[in-house]
Amino acid sequence: LGNNILVPLKNLSTVMKSPNDSKFCKEMTKVIWTTTELQDRSVTGTVSRRYIKCGGTARRGLTPTKLQAVGSAFKHFIFTRPTAQTPEKRFSLMNHYIGELLQGYNRRMLP
Repeated sequence: LGNNILVPLKNLSTVMKSPNDSKFCKEMTKVIWTTTELQDRSVTGTVSRRYIKCGGTARRGLTPTKLQAVGSAFKHFIFTRPTAQTPEKRFSLMNHYIGELLQGYNRRMLP
């Protein structure tokens, strides 16, 4: 995928069959990181704007090299599956989709 990130061909071909961009990004993220690695993480590693004033702390960000690997796989997915949206617009939503996945993991951790 890039940056010396390797994914088993079986997993890659399964993820490439995803029906939409959101599902692709979330599934590719789960292939590259383990469930425990994704818990208590954020895409960027910065404090959410919602919690800045009340002194919230930043969660660890995802590894940039692995995030770039997801991005390169997503670019390939975008160009093999054209839609009415421009490729740039579709690619700009990648972090949003991964953030949705991380929110789900972080909600499950709450007591």
